Amino acid sequence: MSKGLIFVYGALVKGGRLHYNIEGAGYIGDYFLDGYAMYSIMDRYPGIIPRKKERILGEVYEINYDTLRKLDRVEGEDYHRSTVTVTDIATGDKLKCKSYIYTRLVENCNKVAENTWPVKRVKVMGYGSLMNTADFMRMFNFEEQRDISKAGNGILKGYKLGYTYNSTGRKGGVLDVVKGTDEDYVVGVVNEMPYSLMVKHIDVRESNGSLYQREPVPITINGKPESAYCYFVLEHKKDYRGIAPADEYNEIVLEGMHENNFPEEYIGKYLQYVAELKR
Repeated sequence: MSKGLIFVYGALVKGGRLHYNIEGAGYIGDYFLDGYAMYSIMDRYPGIIPRKKERILGEVYEINYDTLRKLDRVEGEDYHRSTVTVTDIATGDKLKCKSYIYTRLVENCNKVAENTWPVKRVKVMGYGSLMNTADFMRMFNFEEQRDISKAGNGILKGYKLGYTYNSTGRKGGVLDVVKGTDEDYVVGVVNEMPYSLMVKHIDVRESNGSLYQREPVPITINGKPESAYCYFVLEHKKDYRGIAPADEYNEIVLEGMHENNFPEEYIGKYLQYVAELKR
């Protein structure tokens, strides 16, 4: 039986209420669809329509003809199945696949934030206090914690750790990642969760937009290219001279490094950097 590729972005993604319709299909990866915007239809499900300079985050699956026909029935008359070109968020590779485009007017519909449906699972790489499990999980209630999974340790190349911001709450410097040489790299802990949890809790904790800026970055996990969101101190807030961390914050960071089995060489360089700041 012939197979094809489908790009899904709403209730059909992992964690979505209609995902069971493609349960068992071959997951290819997370992809961007450029030139489209997402709207919330009656605050129940999403629809995407052509819009310049917009980008949709979704997932690509390999499905058979029977599943494709089933999806046609699930999507109904308000959607048209079209051929689109999508981009791998980790590698930049492009491929053609099918997707469902909304055919009705969206004048009275709300645009979806960042063109990402709330249940869409995303990866977040923590390199400071966010890699300490206890410090990280205290943001979420019990039910939310059940929806978070650890994807592994990620490596972000071309960057290095820097204590560039003086936090009154942490009583000293807090970590940032800054541009380095091609030989530099940052090791972090990557957690996967629904987009809505990242926005609700981590964006708030990191003061996204006013202190830190969340950006997608290319990383590797066990040598495999991936993409994850990472938080950077805003450029005008950075003090590149460095601010020594308080002992309590430093211990939280070190606990996270040891807990997640970071390379001893990496931990050693970190300790050397902190010692230099404390002189």
